[in-house]
Order: sequence, then C-alpha cells, then structure tokens
Amino acid sequence: MVAGSANPDREMGERGARNMLSVLGFFQSVAKPEMIGLTEEKWTETPKRFAEEIEKYKVALRVYFVWCQKPEGAQ
Repeated sequence: MVAGSANPDREMGERGARNMLSVLGFFQSVAKPEMIGLTEEKWTETPKRFAEEIEKYKVALRVYFVWCQKPEGAQ
C-alpha cells in the first residue's frame, strides 16, 4: 500500500493524500503541540501546510503489512 500524493494515477494520488491527512488528523487528536515542541499556532496550521507540501513535493510512503498467526500448539 502506498500513502501519499505521488501515485501517477491522479485519483489514487488524491486518495493517498487524503489518507496522509487523515493520519495527521488522528495524530493531532491524540497528541498535544507541546509534546513535540510546537506552538498552538503552528499546530493548528500544520494540516494546511502539510496538504500544500504533499501536493508540491509528491510524497510517497510505502506501508507493508505483515500478518501471521502462531500455529496451534506452538509455544
């Protein structure tokens, strides 16, 4: 899975950008600006700046999911 705006397919790039903004929104819902040394003003403007930058620089973040299950009887 690739998140970010760099996908050559326009629609997928837009979805990826929204995905990244959603992750940022979740992070901001569980963290506080002082936890990472930001002012309230910078914290509030971060989503707008991030959206502008991922459009300008075409960000891609590859995410790999590995799923496994422990066999029955294994310790």
